[in-house]
Amino acid sequence: MGPAFPGFGDSYGFSPYGGDEAFGYLAMLFGGIYIIFVLGGLLLSITSYILRSIGLYSIGEKRGMSGNGLAWIPFVGLYRASSILDDINARNGSRTRYGALTLSGFCIGIVAVIIYIAGFISIALTGSFDRGAGASLVVVIICFMLGVFVSMAASVIYYISLYEIFKHYRQKSAVLWTVLSVMLSFMPGFFLFALRNAEPSAPDQSEYYSHGNNAGYGYRRPQEWPEPPRAPEPQGWRQDPPPEPQPWDDSAPR
Repeated sequence: MGPAFPGFGDSYGFSPYGGDEAFGYLAMLFGGIYIIFVLGGLLLSITSYILRSIGLYSIGEKRGMSGNGLAWIPFVGLYRASSILDDINARNGSRTRYGALTLSGFCIGIVAVIIYIAGFISIALTGSFDRGAGASLVVVIICFMLGVFVSMAASVIYYISLYEIFKHYRQKSAVLWTVLSVMLSFMPGFFLFALRNAEPSAPDQSEYYSHGNNAGYGYRRPQEWPEPPRAPEPQGWRQDPPPEPQPWDDSAPR
């Protein structure tokens, strides 16, 4: 039996499966674009991570801080930004623990996610949803929500730390850089790298000291700030002091 439409697929080069082929080509096209975006995002994230680590490490070294190698450890490197803010506050007379709070928040968030995933895997493997499984599910969800809340609080502290660092070194660009850092997560790496050799916009109000109440705080004594040059006094401004009175000489003739 011949084809229903003679010449269809023979004379004109059409195929009854042309729609499926076109769909396959479109799927390949969008799949390739998706892979390019994924690889580009991964490359951008790695570049931002390297630049952020270099920037935090260099800023910490320039400020005379210890433990700057932690800037290269994932997640722990975020702690270094808050610890730099602690150092800035310490030199200005106040002692804060933003670094410890940020690190604790991210660690709690990671543990909560692990508990959340492990709980669902355990329920899926048992294959039953009884009263005990329901109670376990409630506990897992509570832990997950608590972890999300703590991680969000740590993220807020992290971005506040970035803003204070930007303001300390680039006061005029602090707001813009912070907004871009919140909107584009890869931007802090480029900004911190740009500040690696920067000088503060203004000297610290007081010199940090490593004795007394701050002993064991984890920082070395920073380099002292040089005194600003003094303007020369104008000519004729200083008057000669009056002559000193001479002691009375009794042997002199009167």
